[in-house]
Amino acid sequence: MTGKLESANHSYDWDLVFAPMDIFRKYLIPEHHWPALQKSSLSIDDRIRLNHFLTYFMCEMFIHFEKLIIQYMQFHRNKILLHASEKQIDRFIQEEESHIKGFESLAFKLRPDLFTDRNPRFLAINSSDQMVIRHTSMLPFFMMAALFEEMTLFIPTVMEENLDDSSAPVLELMRYHAKEEKSHIGIDRKIVMGTIQTQSKLKSNWEMQSLLPLVVYSNLRVENAWKKASIFFSQERGLTKKQSKEIVSKGLSKSDQMGMQSYIQKNIDKPILGNGILCFVLKQLLKWKGI
Repeated sequence: MTGKLESANHSYDWDLVFAPMDIFRKYLIPEHHWPALQKSSLSIDDRIRLNHFLTYFMCEMFIHFEKLIIQYMQFHRNKILLHASEKQIDRFIQEEESHIKGFESLAFKLRPDLFTDRNPRFLAINSSDQMVIRHTSMLPFFMMAALFEEMTLFIPTVMEENLDDSSAPVLELMRYHAKEEKSHIGIDRKIVMGTIQTQSKLKSNWEMQSLLPLVVYSNLRVENAWKKASIFFSQERGLTKKQSKEIVSKGLSKSDQMGMQSYIQKNIDKPILGNGILCFVLKQLLKWKGI
């Protein structure tokens, strides 16, 4: 690692990590991470700028979901304590806060004009998200969190497939993030299994009925945010209508696809009550995408 490790809270000085990064000359994450955009008619310069902008948007997306998870765990702490220890909860939150600092530093490095006061421009937590935090049962929430986390694990894998088009500081952040998210998925599943074991099967099945709608809601939040972001980028770069249309639907990233496959496989290996419907839908989506 090139960042300064603070042993007290296991967080890196990410501003120091990203300080020497050249953000103008090359791709930050390989283009094949976003397969649907590889066939666009953008110029090489616009493709590089889009790659940087997508990396910026990814930062906003990660900050959004990790803040959502932290706020949920803080709001429902007493319920979670029935299935996880104080130490596990505190470390989980502490690590998520460290991830947020990393993505905030990268976002500010890439687009200080957009990430003013280090606040997301396109995907800030809103009143609907607050409703989710307050009123979503633990079973669907932590299974949704596990899916999101699973989809982030494979970004380093994708980047390592083409190191020439991977920024070393960005890869460092993605590896750091993925390493800790693996343990978070284990805690998610522990909370879910503990909840299922301490309440009736009927209640668990009923609560899990909201998992698919919750995932759909979360996906729509990201899609709508990207639509606004892509319009901004198109106007900023002076893209044609055809080019704007090409980038507005960025589709599933390669790490999204790999994470969904991993999520499905884990449910096959260790099934969780009520999770089959979401896994079926994910499997059909991948099949429809030819994956």
